Amino acid sequence: MVIVVGGGFFITREFLLTMGTSAMKNSLKQVATVSKNSGIYAAECRKKGIIELDESSIKTIQLRFTSDTEYQIEVICRQFSLDPIIVDNGQLPKFIKKTDGYSGVVWGEDLSGVAIESFGKVKSVYVEDFSIYLGNLVDVEGSIGPLTSCEGHGFDCCSIDTTIGKGEKLTKVSDCPQNCYESCVRRPVVLSVSTQPFFDLKTRVLTVASGDDVVVAYVIDPADSKDLDVKIDFGDGEAAHMSEFNGDTLHKYNCNKQSCKYNLEVTAVNEKGTEAARTSITRVTVIVQ
Repeated sequence: MVIVVGGGFFITREFLLTMGTSAMKNSLKQVATVSKNSGIYAAECRKKGIIELDESSIKTIQLRFTSDTEYQIEVICRQFSLDPIIVDNGQLPKFIKKTDGYSGVVWGEDLSGVAIESFGKVKSVYVEDFSIYLGNLVDVEGSIGPLTSCEGHGFDCCSIDTTIGKGEKLTKVSDCPQNCYESCVRRPVVLSVSTQPFFDLKTRVLTVASGDDVVVAYVIDPADSKDLDVKIDFGDGEAAHMSEFNGDTLHKYNCNKQSCKYNLEVTAVNEKGTEAARTSITRVTVIVQ
């Protein structure tokens, strides 16, 4: 019985992959047809205001993924790379998805391909020398792909203030080249830092007399953290460490000259070593006179 069930699974998986590669191959045949009959699209590119300079108004024709299952067949006009002409939309069959790290296929001479997977098994579809091929993952390693969004690669745009990127980082993406990662991990967030006496809300500057006590209070969103090491750096060589998600402490500022300037900052690190982002909210300038 186990052998029969196992055999049925593998047969089904092969069937699904065959459906997926067939769908991709048919879409690439459509790309090839657009390439051979590109006159109408060249005219549309010229309408965008292209200065041709003895070159074709079409830069590339491509199949670009916008998610791990959805893709578009596009004509990219020279000088308008981020404003494609969308020829058609497609979607991979159920239970098939694009393997992370691949953005699609650029029609042309150079090796350009994409890997798709179903229940752990991977197949590839690629173009080289204007011909379409089916293969395995190794056949598309190092291949070129169209410029697409971070999600189009199967990666995530990480919000610098609230998350930290993990795994491979991609910089050649159209939306978030500085923070496109395989995954994003939530980080603790310093929501507020306040003082008593109050600092100026516009300049975030607190002015006190030498010898005055200052209460520093904070509020932190721990995100997925269980434990926090909250450090209050008073900027004068002294610091306090606390573990509460919100708390306060008292500090006396001294200055042995006409005026002293200190940079007060609150930071937080969780049990996994993930640190809260350092932003303008985490800092206050203290002037002691």
